Amino acid sequence: MWSIIRHTSLYTHANCDIIYVCCGLTCNSDLDFVINIVCALYDAPRLGFSHSSGNLLLDPALNEVVDPAKHNSFDWAHCYMVNGLFNTQVGLMMSELKASKVTYSVLYEYVQLWSWPRRLSGRSATGHEAMGRKRATGSNKAGKFNAAASEGLSLFPVLAHWIRSVLLPSGAHAAACKAFLSLSEVLDLLLASARGGVSPKALETAIVQHMDDFKSAFGEENVAPKGHYVLHLPEMLHRLGFLPNTLVHERKHKTVKRFGDAVSNTGAGFDRGILEEVTCHALHAMATAPGLKLELGLQEPKDPPNTLCRTLEVVFGFNPRCTYSQTCRFSKWGTCCVGDAVFWKEDGHWRVGQVLWHINVVSACTSQVDDATLTGLTAWELRRWTAASSTWLAQANTTLIRSLAICDTCIWSLDEHAGVATVLHPIGVR
Repeated sequence: MWSIIRHTSLYTHANCDIIYVCCGLTCNSDLDFVINIVCALYDAPRLGFSHSSGNLLLDPALNEVVDPAKHNSFDWAHCYMVNGLFNTQVGLMMSELKASKVTYSVLYEYVQLWSWPRRLSGRSATGHEAMGRKRATGSNKAGKFNAAASEGLSLFPVLAHWIRSVLLPSGAHAAACKAFLSLSEVLDLLLASARGGVSPKALETAIVQHMDDFKSAFGEENVAPKGHYVLHLPEMLHRLGFLPNTLVHERKHKTVKRFGDAVSNTGAGFDRGILEEVTCHALHAMATAPGLKLELGLQEPKDPPNTLCRTLEVVFGFNPRCTYSQTCRFSKWGTCCVGDAVFWKEDGHWRVGQVLWHINVVSACTSQVDDATLTGLTAWELRRWTAASSTWLAQANTTLIRSLAICDTCIWSLDEHAGVATVLHPIGVR
């Protein structure tokens, strides 16, 4: 709400309850009167707006200095993933799928078939349990999918693959399927925007398409205010060059919940006890944290185990002097661990394999990290390629590549009987 515009107008977006008030009144008392009336009529505090007559931003001296409309920023993580459009849409979709006897328990069994990169599975961020019985009961009761932001971001590619390969071919619930695939496209672009290469126009097209598909599938009455907020994200990307998000801040909530969730007696001393535990945890983290490990190469290298030494002697024909690690940073965007499935390019073609080990060869001839840091993996053989996924014959042969040639990790599922792996493509691989 700002008093710099020269005319007075009241505009209500057709798809939500967002109210814009633009007043050119020079008298603060008149401005207070108009804004208070609008707030009372449209319940503005519920929509995230409140008015304070003593607000510094209402000082006329700032009219030519501060423009809140341009300084405002919407957090896409909260808009979509924190009690957001994703949670709402999955809840509505699951309510509709009950007619086809598809429940959270069915999807729970399905997601158990998939493997995530260890950086996610190692901290329980894959979303497996979000489909479990206890969480499903809460989701059904609330009508929204009860999943944390990190869980939702891990689950949506798998759910999209299930819709493409199982639900969509059946011809059932076509509108709901189309809406979720549109949502998946938006989330892919939002995640990729942090690395650059996503144009505001492409994001705008995807967001508008998703909102149109959402209304077609579930009706305008289910469009929340966040459905309007996200329409501003392309302009923000154009203006800022990136989209700020609060995913890191959201993860900090887990520290408090870690100590609070296990306490049943919430009487006297509860707050102090939680505060003491969190303070001790914070002090320990500050004393022991190694800082941001953004250097390329091995993470916490050590001497290789004897079994790996024997393997390396077979691969190289001699036993090289080297260090070893289960984790390697292949770019400023990501790390991969032993057991992860990764993409890399060879002769212009995408290849996929499962990481066996990472080593750094100690030699005077290999002074640069990209030449000295090597990854051993099992290179799989391509069977079928589509835009969003591919299938590979999971072979056991060992291949050696430069670690920095790795492009990304992926989500995958292995049919152990057939020895065939299904791999979901990150947006950078499509």
